[in-house]
Amino acid sequence: MNKTQKEHNRRGAATAPLMIGIMIFVALVLGGGTLIYGANHGWFGSGQSLIGGSAVQAPPNINSQCSQNPAYTYGAVDKFAKGTAVVGTDEIKIGSSAPVTSLAAPQAGAGIAYWKNNATWYCPVKTDNVACGPVLMQEECITNGSVTLSVYDLDNRVTLTAGGGANNASMSANAVRNFELDFQGTAKAAQLPFGGCLVVDANTNVTDVAMTGYGITAGCSDLPLTYSIGATTNNYKLFRIPAGFDSDGAGDLKRISMQLKSGGSDPTLSTTTIKFYPANYYIGNNDGQFYLGVERDKNADTTKTATAQSTTFILT
Repeated sequence: MNKTQKEHNRRGAATAPLMIGIMIFVALVLGGGTLIYGANHGWFGSGQSLIGGSAVQAPPNINSQCSQNPAYTYGAVDKFAKGTAVVGTDEIKIGSSAPVTSLAAPQAGAGIAYWKNNATWYCPVKTDNVACGPVLMQEECITNGSVTLSVYDLDNRVTLTAGGGANNASMSANAVRNFELDFQGTAKAAQLPFGGCLVVDANTNVTDVAMTGYGITAGCSDLPLTYSIGATTNNYKLFRIPAGFDSDGAGDLKRISMQLKSGGSDPTLSTTTIKFYPANYYIGNNDGQFYLGVERDKNADTTKTATAQSTTFILT
């Protein structure tokens, strides 16, 4: 290596740290950071945080990148009549914080959740990331509609009298009876848009109950339900109503297949109760989160989140 090459390499090695320093300084100035020193980790910008012993870029302050800061308003409308506003309490959450009822200037880029709290409407929880500029965060709600329930005896081709009367269902020991549970909704409304639990409360001599159709499945363990049987000689079985059960607002007639099987004894002169428990949202007292339930179980509260619908018939 000649003298000129050695001199060139020496100068390059001497100026390299200076060039790196200039590059870091320019990057920090342009990025709005501050140069600080982290023990055992060397220099890094204040726009970074130390996680697991490594410098990790923290999320930037997106407000500084907005030409217009976030300006939020909130509201809800009827899903089937967009010009009809839904009143109630605005519940607004940023990240894991507790809900507030007003938040006009949330931090840009933050996760936001909004729910319109109204006991007579089913309103979903809407989530998004806070955007720059003026934003209307609006959700579509469905009014709580009325439902007519009836039980049709498929074996005898007759609609059973609710609560007992002229048309009852007969059932002997070791028998199988087939019924149709008719769920007649109301147009542009819903009873179980978020799903819920279905209870069949029958005599203990009814040893098996099956419900099929419209996505209904046995068990409802994901939606805790406190239920009291209609008689000491009764037992009950739970079924899960899926989300979206009647959220289309069609108000159509849903014919749910129901089969009862009896054991070695006759379940005579007993009342069978069928009850729909809708799921709806509520706020957890301890953590301020939005939860879906048929009752406020996260709050150790058995109060139901919506009004149940039921019908009864007699087994003779």
